[in-house]
Amino acid sequence: MKTKSGMLLTKQEEQLKRREEHFPEIFNKDDSNVGSRQKIEDNNENEVNLDPPTKTEIQLALSQLF
Repeated sequence: MKTKSGMLLTKQEEQLKRREEHFPEIFNKDDSNVGSRQKIEDNNENEVNLDPPTKTEIQLALSQLF
């Protein structure tokens, strides 16, 4: 396990502390963008559609299962 800056954490106590920092960062995100388009945070200009799927999209996905 590594710190945010990339330093290797070898002691169990350090690793536990980093987990305590990490999980709130990734799970306590702002939900205000749900239902809108949002840019991916990896410096890529692609957009992700966060709108619920349409009935047609669901039917298409289901038809591709068989």
